[in-house]
Amino acid sequence: AALLDEVAMLLLAGSETSANALTWALYLAFGHAPTLARLRAEADAVLGVRDAPEAADLPALPFTRAVVAEALRLYPPVAILSRQALAPDRLRRVAVPRGATVACIPWLLHRHESLWHRPHAFLPERFLPEAPKPPRFAYLPFGAGPRVCAGAAFGQAEMTVFLATLVRRLDLSVAPGHRVMPRLRLTLRPAGGMPMRIARADG
Repeated sequence: AALLDEVAMLLLAGSETSANALTWALYLAFGHAPTLARLRAEADAVLGVRDAPEAADLPALPFTRAVVAEALRLYPPVAILSRQALAPDRLRRVAVPRGATVACIPWLLHRHESLWHRPHAFLPERFLPEAPKPPRFAYLPFGAGPRVCAGAAFGQAEMTVFLATLVRRLDLSVAPGHRVMPRLRLTLRPAGGMPMRIARADG
């Protein structure tokens, strides 16, 4: 039973969340021509004739990383986090008894008008190194506190590498007639998948 739990958690936290987040990042990037052009220009400048980034290239891909971060804001893979109160507490006017389930909802935090400028817009620039940092606890794609995702840094690096690689090689467009809608089933994924037309980026 313990081994089964470990394998299930590895598949969920180590692959499905990253795959979902990368799917949303590709959907957003290929749906916004200025972003796609900037991603390709950055990747071309950093990689030259090489096929894919290496670890040493990651600091030179700030816009690619910002696109990943913005995709995680708009479509957090784990859109609802729940915790159990270990002791009685109070959240403003609400008494929280011991054992109560307390929900934190990144989907709402990431789109809250008092926390974000144009919260529903796709603006990767808000995550560039020179941009102001978001308020504390306004951005929680990997959770927070003692149970923050242990693979956060790896996941961000992994998605940055894949995004930089794929935008140079492919042209993607959502299949005609398909309506993209998010659906939360443990993780936030596109309802019915993300059917896309794929072509080589060079024509």
